Amino acid sequence: MKTLTIIVLSFCLFSKYQPDITGTWQGKIADSQTSNKYDSVTISLKLALSADNKISGTASCYYTNNDYKVSSVSGKFYKKQDGFYVVEDKVTETNFPNKAFVHIDRYDLTFVTGDSIRLNGEATRIRSTVRCHENIFFSLKKMESDAENSKNPGN
Repeated sequence: MKTLTIIVLSFCLFSKYQPDITGTWQGKIADSQTSNKYDSVTISLKLALSADNKISGTASCYYTNNDYKVSSVSGKFYKKQDGFYVVEDKVTETNFPNKAFVHIDRYDLTFVTGDSIRLNGEATRIRSTVRCHENIFFSLKKMESDAENSKNPGN
């Protein structure tokens, strides 16, 4: 009976563990599918995790020609807890000269085993009036001040 209790308690503790995703994650999307002025994008995800495990925040995309878009995002952890997704809900700010090129993406993100400050991702265009990209793969790194705070929560 004692062994069973230990197993059940261990399962409960480990099954509720979720990595700390709160903070700013940044990286580059190098789109080799197109060779135009949008072929390199810096992406920044500012994420927060609520008590009920819902993810919210902003996604900022900065293109090499100085165009940018900022979107509100929301998402959830996958059931297996090996990652999570966020969807751009609404573009809140942009300087795109042609608004038809502004699109809405979904970001599927997975944790890199053994590295709590890196994520691998895939951006999928889910709404657009013109064809831009399909699926683009990228990596994000947690910004240093956020990474330090997650290692030292008392600071």
